[in-house]
Amino acid sequence: AYTNGVAQLIYVVLVCSPLLVYMILAKWIRAHNFSTIPEMLGSFTNNNKTIRVIAAIMTIIVPFGWITSQITAFGSIYSGLTGLDYNVLCIIFAAVSLLFLMPAGLKTVAWTDFIFACFMLSMMFICMLYANNMRGDIALNPELISFSASVDRTGWPTIILWIFAILPGGVTNQLYFQRICAIKKEKEVNRSLVLSFIVCLIGVGWAVYMGVVLNAVNPDITDGAVTGWFVCQLPVPMLALFAALIFAAMMSTLDSCAQSVVVNITRDIIPMITGKGMDPKKELLVSRCLSVAIMVIALLMCLKFTDTLGWLTATYAYSA
Repeated sequence: AYTNGVAQLIYVVLVCSPLLVYMILAKWIRAHNFSTIPEMLGSFTNNNKTIRVIAAIMTIIVPFGWITSQITAFGSIYSGLTGLDYNVLCIIFAAVSLLFLMPAGLKTVAWTDFIFACFMLSMMFICMLYANNMRGDIALNPELISFSASVDRTGWPTIILWIFAILPGGVTNQLYFQRICAIKKEKEVNRSLVLSFIVCLIGVGWAVYMGVVLNAVNPDITDGAVTGWFVCQLPVPMLALFAALIFAAMMSTLDSCAQSVVVNITRDIIPMITGKGMDPKKELLVSRCLSVAIMVIALLMCLKFTDTLGWLTATYAYSA
């Protein structure tokens, strides 16, 4: 948004829209008690093992892309904030994420998501006020707030890629799918999906607003360093809270995605290959080992490729 303006809203509408698509499917998914997308697809083919395994591999791609994007984003932002080496920060973040995920898997993710979200919403409001105060009477860049001009800056090839990658990639995003399975009362599923859609739009609306306002305050920030620059302008107490806000958002996303990938491997790949399920104790041990392995693989890839948005768009495209 800092570079291209309000056209970035297109990206987020595309990311959020599958939540509304799932409202149509929710009752049918609950009736069949599906817990993963490969399990659902397998039901169309008499639970064919090959279909289950291929579908699981394809389903893993988007959450894995989110894992890598969070690690690269953390390294990039906090290297500018602290002066520490990008590689070192990525390693630290991956290690801390594992500590959050290990104790109780999905239950840990659910509660940390909720607590982090409450904190994030309050901090977003405070940061908007602070950024607007920094701007004062400075006019916003008209090219950034004009939708047509912003689309031209973003580029139609990029927008077309978003449409053909993110919509199908989002509909097959297991993180959305699991929201249907995890809710206790069926009548609350659609309400939850609508609220998730609204909160996502609020989050990105905030990001676009901040990007456009900070461009007016300082239009010469190096590409990708806007958040780090803004944080460094804050008073120390605010800086600490905003740094915690960034950490909370990334940690929440990364742990949810890691959990999703592990579920696919333990429920859709291993049982299909071995021909038998695992007892709960063994499944917990395997899940923890897989969490470590996934984080190590993602970390090694992030140390080589450091483009956060590139990870997201590319993995959506491959998944689609």
